Amino acid sequence: MLVVPGLQLAEESLLGWFASYAHAGGHLVLGPRTGHADQLARVWHEPAPARLTGVTGVTCEEYANLTADVTLRAVPGSPLALSADAVATRWVDGLAVDDAEVLADYDHPHFGRWPAVTTRRHGAGRVTCVGTVPGRELACALAPGSGRPRAAAGPTCRCPSPSRAAPRRTVAACTWSTIGSGSRPSCPHRRT
Repeated sequence: MLVVPGLQLAEESLLGWFASYAHAGGHLVLGPRTGHADQLARVWHEPAPARLTGVTGVTCEEYANLTADVTLRAVPGSPLALSADAVATRWVDGLAVDDAEVLADYDHPHFGRWPAVTTRRHGAGRVTCVGTVPGRELACALAPGSGRPRAAAGPTCRCPSPSRAAPRRTVAACTWSTIGSGSRPSCPHRRT
């Protein structure tokens, strides 16, 4: 699994590599704002996520900051198990579904028109789009094995420590932690 939580600026070649990764059998998890501009911060002249809309099956219609957490709910039939404590935090990408399966949506009068989490097969792999900064419960539900973290790494960063029966590698490119809080992040990038 490769987690790309908010790579707003990305070279075209990197976006192509992400698509190739999923096509070859990887599970690519894209977070909000991924692929909105090139490496020089020039907005792509196409819907976001640029160069990945055919791979993800979604486009970003609009976006908003959140001033309070928004409750999430799994859609009927979703394999994503969410507790009542699952929330979206800080940000919403309004994802329009073209050819993807909706796993969760927002319990909100405005944001409820868009999905919070989608997934789509791509080649031998899968691409999952997360249209928000996930709260702890959503992050745990998205983690490999869908289990709760075995250990919390500290007050500003909680890292799931997934285990797998199969010898596959999971790479987290970011921890969605509060890096600017004045405290040192307590968990580095993890590989399992």
